[in-house]
Amino acid sequence: MLSAATSSSLALLTRRLSQCNIVPVASKSFGATELVRTFATKKKKRLKREKRLRAPKVETKAPVKVDDQHLDWVDFQKSISITGFETGQTTHVRSDYGKRTRGGVKWRERMEKKEALLRPKEVDEITLPKNGQFPALRYSPEETQRLLNEAYAGLPKKAGKRGTRNLRRQKRRWFLVRKIKKISKKNYGIRTHERRMQKRSQVVKDVKHAKREAPAIREREAAYQKHVLEQWTKVMFGTEENGQQMN
Repeated sequence: MLSAATSSSLALLTRRLSQCNIVPVASKSFGATELVRTFATKKKKRLKREKRLRAPKVETKAPVKVDDQHLDWVDFQKSISITGFETGQTTHVRSDYGKRTRGGVKWRERMEKKEALLRPKEVDEITLPKNGQFPALRYSPEETQRLLNEAYAGLPKKAGKRGTRNLRRQKRRWFLVRKIKKISKKNYGIRTHERRMQKRSQVVKDVKHAKREAPAIREREAAYQKHVLEQWTKVMFGTEENGQQMN
């Protein structure tokens, strides 16, 4: 048993240690009491975490808020619905009404699967129309023939020449004219291009030939001019071939 003085001293020490963020913690290894200093922010976080873990988890599901306008629309669709026919009417309250959904193909397929489960099994799938459409009308052969005769009787009768064959011939004729002109224009351009290229090639060939024959021509011209100069000197000055002047 501790004395009163010792108890008061321990209480005072504990109070001062708590003010300095120092908490006595029991050590598991040595069975003694250790002093651990904690900071205010970490302590608050630890206390909040422990409080959150100790608190019981209660799962509360928010009630679905359905608009009154949607309820009125469902009641109206139920009042005009026909047993045995599914025309895409909304006859039950949507559980996901008011939520933001991405929509699109996936959402539509999911809704169609839900409606298929709610649909009665005795309904014929072949005659069942799609959403927003009515079932197709089926007529007997006699009724079909009567409707066809009525439709053909309403066609206007032929009154005079219409010139349909002439128009068809003219259309074909001008089509061939345009086609022939197109081909002739293309061939004319090709022939013009070939003549132009042939002329250019001939010019290049003539220039190359002149360049090859130019040295020989220059030599012949130089020899001819030298011979003419020698004959002119002989006539004018009377010099012989050995360079002596003639009397």
